[in-house]
Amino acid sequence: ASVEDCRNALVHFGLQELKPITIARMLSAMIKTHSGLNENTRIYDSNGIEMITNNDKVSAPTWNVDTFVIAINDLVPTVNWKDVVKELDHPGFLVRDRPALILLITALRRALPTEQYIDLLYGRWNNVEGQVRK
Repeated sequence: ASVEDCRNALVHFGLQELKPITIARMLSAMIKTHSGLNENTRIYDSNGIEMITNNDKVSAPTWNVDTFVIAINDLVPTVNWKDVVKELDHPGFLVRDRPALILLITALRRALPTEQYIDLLYGRWNNVEGQVRK
């Protein structure tokens, strides 16, 4: 899906006033569900009308976090991505495997300079089980 499709979906579902905790929870859900996506993924609105169709068969189907980050930055140019990373420290956050880690790092590289997200990921967390470790 394009940045415009992503932005429109977020607005359609009432997410134009995104807070760091909401962005972190969406990113967390993407990380948990990175694999097993159908190649012909479709997103429907509350009336059952198809909003987004992804028929891209070039790569293995997964979330396009680059598009997600760009759409978030378009909708909320003042978003503090450091706060988003801090909000990943919640009981539901878990990076299960390498592809999930790659998805997370891809999103954070798009959003923040490397030294900032590295310090935040490896700092002290409450959710020790979900924390990315060296």
